[in-house]
Amino acid sequence: MHSKKIIMRKRAEYKSFQSSRFRKVLLSWYKAQKRDLPWRKTKDPYKILISEIMLQQTQVETVIPYYKAWMKKFNTIKKLATASLDEALMLWEGMGYYSRARNLHLTAQEIEKNYNGKIPDSFENLIHLPGIGKYTAGAIASIAFNKPVPAIDANVRRVLTRLLCLSPSSSKDKTFWELALNLMVTASPSEFNQAMMEIGALVCIAKNPRCPNCPVRSHCNAYLKGMQNRYPAIRKPKKVEEIEVVLGIIFNDTMVYIQKRPPQGLFAGLWEFPGGKVEPGERPEKALHRELKEELGEKVRIISNGKAIRHKYTRFKVLLYPFICSAQKRFSPGSRKGEFRWILQKELKNYPFPTANRKIIQSLRFP
Repeated sequence: MHSKKIIMRKRAEYKSFQSSRFRKVLLSWYKAQKRDLPWRKTKDPYKILISEIMLQQTQVETVIPYYKAWMKKFNTIKKLATASLDEALMLWEGMGYYSRARNLHLTAQEIEKNYNGKIPDSFENLIHLPGIGKYTAGAIASIAFNKPVPAIDANVRRVLTRLLCLSPSSSKDKTFWELALNLMVTASPSEFNQAMMEIGALVCIAKNPRCPNCPVRSHCNAYLKGMQNRYPAIRKPKKVEEIEVVLGIIFNDTMVYIQKRPPQGLFAGLWEFPGGKVEPGERPEKALHRELKEELGEKVRIISNGKAIRHKYTRFKVLLYPFICSAQKRFSPGSRKGEFRWILQKELKNYPFPTANRKIIQSLRFP
């Protein structure tokens, strides 16, 4: 069924959603129960932009210390725009989804160049900035500038799905957008969008929703039908790939070799130790020598091996085998197109590494 017909049908069968009662109860609950979060203590568009980018695919509890550290170092968009990408990635290290940090750095530079250092206040301009999609543009426009624009994140999507018993076939972006816009009428967009996000995060949670604590349960079709656990429809989780990887921490005297990952792809722009995947049936030691020969064109001597560590990413799991190695000279691998350096061991803390590499740095005893 076309999304417009779905919305018309839902409006006809559930007119109470258009009343002020729903909004009044929801906003009253939000005022009393909202969490005390640092980015809610400001209307500074830059600080709101940073929080919204950080909150993409990352839980609030994880974001808070990163947000505070970020604001201590980059408290204005100009400071971020004029900083190096390595500086930005260092502060982001451990939070994952590093493309957010790279895009944030680009966004700061674009705002400095094209908007005189001021965050644009329109949805249409925001959505064209690097790394800012429909949800983030809506969140910034509504929260920072009180523009009447929906902000449909996973929490809001879930709330709307249960309130209106939306089926997967009808759960299109346009449907959610128009329903949220219809619900927002006469309310403060900033308060309303945050209230919808908050009730989704604290009450209308994915599994075992806390319906007895929900202030708008009398408006919820799924609750009234006793079907709240059936919405939204549960998707079958994708199979997580498991891989084995070897890493060589190569020393020459007091210097250790590191290299920068390509500007696109997984962990783009971060630094790493050389290595690669272990082939089926291959011993880790043999895999290391093969990978280093292919990647660097160099032979090294294995001094010792560290304890293997496991690390989980969104789509795959990794078993990492780290090896302390020595090289006869400080080589310059001609086959590498990217940047590389020989640095002192104590300087490793100054370079942004993927989390798994950082774990190895912290766990190994270097020569």
